[in-house]
Amino acid sequence: MGGNCSGKSEQTSLLRSKQKETASVQRDIDILNFKIKTAQLNIQAKKIEIARLGTDIGKKVKTISVLNTKIEDGKVSLAKLLRQTRELDNNGAIDIALGATTMSNFFADLTAFQFIQEAMANSFAIIRGTKVQTEKQKVVLEDRRDAETTAVVF
Repeated sequence: MGGNCSGKSEQTSLLRSKQKETASVQRDIDILNFKIKTAQLNIQAKKIEIARLGTDIGKKVKTISVLNTKIEDGKVSLAKLLRQTRELDNNGAIDIALGATTMSNFFADLTAFQFIQEAMANSFAIIRGTKVQTEKQKVVLEDRRDAETTAVVF
């Protein structure tokens, strides 16, 4: 009977050892499943970030387009203003004297044109500055999107 008890003890010890191995394997599986789920969530977050960056880039492209339109409209207005200024410059004192325009009206018009020219030049400078800044922001967003797209998720 002593041999039987010893064999039973060995079997019990072997059973406990196998149970520990099974628990260890199950724990490893659980850890791997957790890592897989974490990686999937990271990938999903990256996809959302890439989509958001794409939307932001689209907004910057639209802003740049609007600014380009403003610049083009301003150029047309400036060209008209320059033509009118040249007409005033070409009108000499004789033309003013012969015309219905008085000298004071001529100088008032000239002052107004100069003011408008300065205002338009300032406006163009602001628009160009905004456009440059928006283009820089767009490049930064594109770089971030590219980095997110190529990032390895672990």
